[in-house]
Amino acid sequence: MRVRFRPLQCGFRIVTIDGGGVHGISPLVMWKYILLGLPFGLRLSDYVDLKVATSSGSIVGAGLVIQEMEPDECIDMFTNTAGKVFQDNAACTFLFSVTFYRKILRQWLYGAKYSRDCLLSALQGIFGCEQLLKAAADPKSVNNVRVAFTMTDFRTKLYLLRNYDDVTVGAHGDAIYNDDGNRKVVDALVDACAAPTLFKPNNNRQDGAFAANNPSGVALAELNRLSLSSRRMLDFSISFGTGRFVREDLQPYPSCFPWLCPQWIPRLGRSVLESFSASRNYQRLQEQLTVQERSKHHRLDPLFVGRPIPLDAGKAVKEIKRLTEEFIKHGLDDQVVQDVRLALVATGFYAVARSSPTFDGLKGVYSLNIAIVSRWNDDAEASFKLRNYLRYARFFVQVTARTLDAIMDAQLQPSNSKSHNINSET
Repeated sequence: MRVRFRPLQCGFRIVTIDGGGVHGISPLVMWKYILLGLPFGLRLSDYVDLKVATSSGSIVGAGLVIQEMEPDECIDMFTNTAGKVFQDNAACTFLFSVTFYRKILRQWLYGAKYSRDCLLSALQGIFGCEQLLKAAADPKSVNNVRVAFTMTDFRTKLYLLRNYDDVTVGAHGDAIYNDDGNRKVVDALVDACAAPTLFKPNNNRQDGAFAANNPSGVALAELNRLSLSSRRMLDFSISFGTGRFVREDLQPYPSCFPWLCPQWIPRLGRSVLESFSASRNYQRLQEQLTVQERSKHHRLDPLFVGRPIPLDAGKAVKEIKRLTEEFIKHGLDDQVVQDVRLALVATGFYAVARSSPTFDGLKGVYSLNIAIVSRWNDDAEASFKLRNYLRYARFFVQVTARTLDAIMDAQLQPSNSKSHNINSET
């Protein structure tokens, strides 16, 4: 039996995924590339403790965490689902076709461009009748990653749909950061993906992008709630964007707003768009962090050169996948990738004291035996690959005495690389 431990000495490792419709394929491609440089055969559940996602990112998160899919398997699932749900996108349909007018009529009558039942049916084929609040976050389970999906009401009040109990107020909790956890995974995903004009809201619940298109800030708030009982801090937070389209000169495409009169209309339009911008959400979060805190946050958001692709262009998923792979080859900063991989590996360890401190009267110092322990599953193949990966690596442990308290800081430095904390201060 495989048992994955969650030691109190370890901090939280967080991954977030932005909302973006069919562009949600991009974070999957990026995650697959990150794992290619870590040949241990490990899954998302071995690297991450908490995953928070918005809109289509929720489907990605559910596939990787709840269904424990491999990246390639999840990419195929996402591609097939998008093709089934966003059939015959009206923006790409011949102007005088029956399909075009049927979609326009549905949007006018029901306030939605696509059928909610179609999305529900597609997701049921993947997740079945599985309940969201289940044993996936149980410490005795192999897969105990906490996953949460953002959702809002018509007043833009934020809700989190969790696969775990809230440590402070239970599964139901207060309305700001909680919702009924006793529901099916597919129902939670449909609510989390109910983008305006695309799908009809259910019980006044809609896409979480209205409050957190980039859910990094929400993840930190959730971390604070989860840390009330364990006092665990942040090890790292990796934010995956769904890509931005730019011109050849890397400038954003102009909108139609400048052509509108009076002039307050384009100003208002730009303000509205900026309020939903995931990159702006993340930038505002960064401005609130200290320099030390920023070192624990990583952002992967590709730039695509070309005309923007609609969020509901189901047939364009493969094109977005190609654009992401092209960005990885030619536009992705290697240092960013190395920093992310180092964070994933280093935080797979934690330091513990193996003995009580003993005082050396001659030297006037205390001695303490320290052990570096792996957080990963006891897998022989993974352990062998890890030893080869860390053959020339070094661990640094520093203990600082502060009156009666002592703070232990441990770092891992692979060969020819920067060092990274293996856990938060303990």
